Amino acid sequence: CSDPQKIYFEFAQIYINLGKSYLYHNQLKEAEQSFIKATQLSPELAEPYENLGIIYLEQGQKIKANNAFAQSRFNQADDYYAMDSLIVAEQLYNEALAFRPFFPAAVARLGFLYYELKNSEKAQNYFSRALKNADHDPDVFMTYADYMAKEKNWPVTIEYYLKAQQYSPNSLR
Repeated sequence: CSDPQKIYFEFAQIYINLGKSYLYHNQLKEAEQSFIKATQLSPELAEPYENLGIIYLEQGQKIKANNAFAQSRFNQADDYYAMDSLIVAEQLYNEALAFRPFFPAAVARLGFLYYELKNSEKAQNYFSRALKNADHDPDVFMTYADYMAKEKNWPVTIEYYLKAQQYSPNSLR
């Protein structure tokens, strides 16, 4: 197994299982640390964020819980989007926004999703909203650059790819 992504994923799964064990035994601090480690190893996974949300609710930290639940729905939506299940992805992105209304990456993904569904007006509205609230978010810039590339608007595509690179050197996929 030489692929680092796969190794990180497997270690993340170990931390998720460890966290669930801690959660079962009501050791919330240890569970939280395990789930956080899982998110650091594989930030695209939904499960550790979902469990963090449960822990934060248990501790009365509603804002942190909502952010964790939003990230969980966002990651799930990305998975469904990758499988071309656009309707399920749309529902999950909207659930993410219900937990965290100012989540520019989710808004941008909805923009791209609506573009894929041939609703250009709605796509542009979502992209405008995402860019307005992006505040140096490389994920938003990458999604918008991908959209502009589909539109064959090369100057804007390059501009936003460069912005994404500026704010996160590892953002070019």
